[in-house]
Amino acid sequence: MSTKGNELTIESKYQISKSKQSNRTKVIEKLKEYTELLYDLSESGLIPSIVSASLFAGISKKALLQWELTTGENSEVRELLDFIRDVEEKYLREGGLLGITHSTLTIKLLEVDHGLISHPQNLIQNNTYNVSPELLAEAIELSRSIKKGKP
Repeated sequence: MSTKGNELTIESKYQISKSKQSNRTKVIEKLKEYTELLYDLSESGLIPSIVSASLFAGISKKALLQWELTTGENSEVRELLDFIRDVEEKYLREGGLLGITHSTLTIKLLEVDHGLISHPQNLIQNNTYNVSPELLAEAIELSRSIKKGKP
C-alpha cells in the first residue's frame, strides 16, 4: 500500500532515525576496520580509495560522501575519510615514483582526487628560416616602398 501523500507518524520517524543511527554506527566501525587494514598494504592487498572503503563498509560512495558533507568539521567519519584520502595520496605518489603504479594514471588521479596542479609546459617555438640575402634585401626594399606609399 502506497503512503504517497501521507505523512509519517512520529513513531515511524523515530524508528527510521534509530535505524539510520544504527547503520551509521556499523558503517563507522567498518571504516575503522578498513583503516586498520591500510597500515600494511602489502599484507592486506588493498589499494586505498574512498570507493573501496565505501564498498567495504557496505554503503555507496555517493551516500558516504553525502553523509560526510552533513557532518561537523571534526566528526569521526570526516577524520576517517581524510585518513583514507591521505593514505591513497601517499600510495599514488610513492607508487608513481617507484614504478609500482602507471605514471600517467597516477598523475591523473592525483590531479582529480587530490588537487595536484600540473604545471603547463612552456612551449618554446623557434622559427628559424634559411633566407637568402637576396630575398631578405628584396623584402626590406618592398617594406620601405610600402611605407613611402609606393607599392
